[in-house]
Amino acid sequence: MSEWVAAWRDGIRRRWTIVRLMPTISRPMAWSIGGVGLVSVVLPSAFTLATGGLVGAVPAAVEHGLDSGPGRHLLVLLAVVAGLFVAQQVVSPVLNVLVTSLGIRVNAVLRARVMRALLAPPGVRHLEDPAHQDTLALAKDVGPSQVPPGQAVQGLTELVMTRSRGVLAMVIVATMLPEVAFPMAAVHLVLRRTIRKDFLDTIKLIVGGTQTLRRSSYFRDVGLTPAAAKELRVFGLSGWVHDTYGFHWNATMADVWRERREQIRHTVGWLGLTAFAHFVAFLVVGRAAMRGELSLGQVAVLTGAIFEMESIGGVGNGDFGVEYGMAAFDAVPKLEELGRTEAAASTGRRSSDGLPVEAIRFEDVEFTYPGQDRPVFSHLDLEIRAGESLAVVGENGAGKTTLVKLLARLYDPQSGRITVDGVDLRDLDARAWQRRVGAIFQDFVHYPFTAQDNVAVGAAELLSDAAAVRDAAAKAGATAVVDKLDHGWDTVLSRLSTDGADLSGGEWQRIGLARALLAVRGGAGVLVLDEPTANLDVRAEAEIYDRFLELTGGLTTLLISHRFSTVRQADRIIVLEHGLVVEDGTHDTLLATAGRYAEMFRMQAARFAEDEVGA
Repeated sequence: MSEWVAAWRDGIRRRWTIVRLMPTISRPMAWSIGGVGLVSVVLPSAFTLATGGLVGAVPAAVEHGLDSGPGRHLLVLLAVVAGLFVAQQVVSPVLNVLVTSLGIRVNAVLRARVMRALLAPPGVRHLEDPAHQDTLALAKDVGPSQVPPGQAVQGLTELVMTRSRGVLAMVIVATMLPEVAFPMAAVHLVLRRTIRKDFLDTIKLIVGGTQTLRRSSYFRDVGLTPAAAKELRVFGLSGWVHDTYGFHWNATMADVWRERREQIRHTVGWLGLTAFAHFVAFLVVGRAAMRGELSLGQVAVLTGAIFEMESIGGVGNGDFGVEYGMAAFDAVPKLEELGRTEAAASTGRRSSDGLPVEAIRFEDVEFTYPGQDRPVFSHLDLEIRAGESLAVVGENGAGKTTLVKLLARLYDPQSGRITVDGVDLRDLDARAWQRRVGAIFQDFVHYPFTAQDNVAVGAAELLSDAAAVRDAAAKAGATAVVDKLDHGWDTVLSRLSTDGADLSGGEWQRIGLARALLAVRGGAGVLVLDEPTANLDVRAEAEIYDRFLELTGGLTTLLISHRFSTVRQADRIIVLEHGLVVEDGTHDTLLATAGRYAEMFRMQAARFAEDEVGA
């Protein structure tokens, strides 16, 4: 019993959450829904009563004719019944339009809240945690039917209207045959409790399987979007993607289907009992009519009202919308709390203007990604002197990109600290420091924006400064890329856009470089280039690095690359291995040391020499 009471209280809390939210989205629309909903509740009972009166008036009208008083009374009742019928047909779609419109607004508001919550923290840890991704998936929509949170508004409105109509019908029956009204109400309530419990158990299974459903959605999107289209066909993966999608879908839905089969057995039994209760109720009505205790009109009213009483205990689309929609509703505050928690960790307020002047230091830094057991860094010590160009080399997985994430404060280390001119990075204003870091990441984003905006996003304060954008593009060698586009700087860089165009990997690389250089123009003092020429041909790479010192003069530059012809021009080179700096020096010094750097350099040089000889 206590479990039932707890579930009842939770249901009330959830519904009250929706009711409180509705006027905050649109007060006029909320009041309109309330007014039209009230009319919608009253109309079915009024129609039932008027219909009963119409039926009851027929014998007298037939006996005395339509020109008589009873006949005119019949015509008036006929007009009333017709008017009520038309009113029901009008009110229902009006209410549906209002509720749907408010539901759409609720979706928009909650999605905006989710965006604010997830964009609030300066770091990205919360975005790369699988558990948080499950919560995010719920906040967008729930289950295989992808029910958004706004559906709860529509569901609650329907639920309130339906229950209220059922209660009014019960009142009508109770005034005539209380011995029928209350037992019927009890049967419907018990039926509702049983079916709703089964319904909630199904929802728990679906919500618990969010991660598997999210996985199936990924494979569905892979099969339906252009990004993977070429490989799916060339590698013959179409069947595998389809089957894998089905496997993950069925992995969750199998439990749901099993639960539903069990529930059908319960439901059929209770529906049988309900059908028997209706049979008894109509038997009582017929018996009372035969005894002369009920008039013909009262029989007609009772027949309609008893059927309408089913609304007291039915489980339908309203419950579906509320429970699924509220699962999404409940996820939004969790994400907001997560955002506040992550943002609260960034309490630094010190200015980062002009930093670094001396050096950036990693001091005994330890770092492990969320959900991972193996640390990326363990007792890492590193100094990046202000104004120098530092190249970082190492095998894949050595921690090169993670170093950049920590430097940009996208993550904080678990222990140790990172300092800028002796000040702990945590004490600096995180967002202000990030504006001091201009970066082109190895997987930088190809935005489906215009060429102008694809460069301009490097510095928000220069979004409308066309001259600055073009200057950065010229330094990165991207001007020629844009000049050949049909619409120049106004060309959308996506084939999915009308008159849009896509770029080659090397051309995108130049756009990315221009983006990073514009960040420098916007105030960045630390330039991070993570594999900046990975997609450039040899001639283009040589062109960029012939001007490397010019482009990075006066900046603190961190260069990550697998090409040793690139890194040799840096002021200093470090080798990362197993999360530690194992070598540190200039290109010539490290070659003379004949250590790990020299080994990797000679291996790569020998490969290029062999390719040249073979050619």
